[in-house]
Amino acid sequence: MDGQEKIDHFYFTLQGWFNYADVYDMALSWFGNGSHFVEIGSWKGRSSCYMATNIHNSGKKIKFDCVDTWKGSWEHNLSDEEIDTHMGTESLRWIMKNLKKKNLFKQFTKNIEPVKHIINPVKMESVKAARLYKDKSIDFIMIDGAHDGDNMYQDLKAWMPKLKKTGVMAGDDFQEKGVREGIKRYANEEGDFGMAFSSNLCPAWIRVDKTMKGKWGTPLL
Repeated sequence: MDGQEKIDHFYFTLQGWFNYADVYDMALSWFGNGSHFVEIGSWKGRSSCYMATNIHNSGKKIKFDCVDTWKGSWEHNLSDEEIDTHMGTESLRWIMKNLKKKNLFKQFTKNIEPVKHIINPVKMESVKAARLYKDKSIDFIMIDGAHDGDNMYQDLKAWMPKLKKTGVMAGDDFQEKGVREGIKRYANEEGDFGMAFSSNLCPAWIRVDKTMKGKWGTPLL
């Protein structure tokens, strides 16, 4: 690690959702120096800071890009009255009403301060950002952006060509109808791919091909 000091994890102090630490752990153990990771959908940096802290502590030289508009998804911009209409439980309504949604990018940059030397923010829409990358150039892509069917499909279509032949793509919230619809549409139009899943309430999905079969796994898979 060239004598650098380790950074204690602080991601859990940040507001947001993150339930795929096992997937990030496996990605970091799977890929080595010179790898390129991309996270699509970073919100306030909870997941970003988890990965960046681990990259720093590993001593590996890995490029880590975080792609987001930092405008929030549709559910993040609802009024309190609309939240009452659309959100089914009292706890979810409380969470959505207390998200602190103003100046998201400013909040993100403040939150990532301890690991800003690892994270490269890319402030763009996902599909447009994909055009910045050469085909077959990225080792690991995590998709956790908009969860409606069309955006999920467009993310897959834009980013799948960017994966190296040995690359890994994963995503979050397979329990969401829109996520499943987007994956199914992509499979019907562009070609199916095998998947593995984590076993928590909001399962992550991992694209599994013959290169990874029998080798890629996490404690929850």
